[in-house]
Amino acid sequence: MATKLTAPALRGRWRGADRWLSDDGERGAGRLAARIMRDGVLFYFRYRVKAQNRALPLGKYTEAGSGGLTLKKARTRSDELAALLRAGVTDLHGHLRREQEARERAALEAEEAARREREAADRGTLGQLCAAYTEHLTRQGKQAAGDVASIFRRHVLEADPALAARRAADVTTGDF
Repeated sequence: MATKLTAPALRGRWRGADRWLSDDGERGAGRLAARIMRDGVLFYFRYRVKAQNRALPLGKYTEAGSGGLTLKKARTRSDELAALLRAGVTDLHGHLRREQEARERAALEAEEAARREREAADRGTLGQLCAAYTEHLTRQGKQAAGDVASIFRRHVLEADPALAARRAADVTTGDF
């Protein structure tokens, strides 16, 4: 049953059994289909490959587009999938899964790079350098360790917290 999908047809009542409606389309290019069910309407991209019918779920229909797809967005997505099909991608499910995995991998790599960058920025601050030097003096059993800690606290950490938070490699004598 090849009928043109319209908003009034999608708003139609459920009649005791699921109904399929689809857009007209070019033979072999796939088409947008809607399954009208008791719980609502789901969009699918239906196509045929190697004498086998396949349906790729696109999403739930909503007129406003919040939390689902409008008819216009579903048609746009269907056109994109039809272009892939015409370009020779016969395994749309696998193709979309690989694309999703690539996006997830890229997001994880970006997140990891940002985390490493934050760690590098947090590492090596002037305050951390002062604390490490004080700890070193304490481990060595130096009597001056307490005095050095007090001097750093009073003249660096409390006097200029922004300077203490900067990377030690970026601090110049002019900053003091």
